Amino acid sequence: MPIDCTPQGLATAAQCFEACVPDGMHPAIQTYLLATIANTLAGTSLDPNTLSLAAGCFRCLDGNHGAVQDYLLCQIATASGA
Repeated sequence: MPIDCTPQGLATAAQCFEACVPDGMHPAIQTYLLATIANTLAGTSLDPNTLSLAAGCFRCLDGNHGAVQDYLLCQIATASGA
């Protein structure tokens, strides 16, 4: 069954994580999970310094990272058959 990628569908599915993950840890967890997926699929580095350097070109997204990440993550989940 495909994931509901509507804003409401994602918000409903994520409720259990909001209560269990300590404040301030969401971005670090998201980065770790994305790096792990990228490492599995394309052999990218898991080293934070290497990732930081490679991500520098995405600074043009400042203020809009969350929306772009939500879209990309939903596309990844859908493509994987989750």
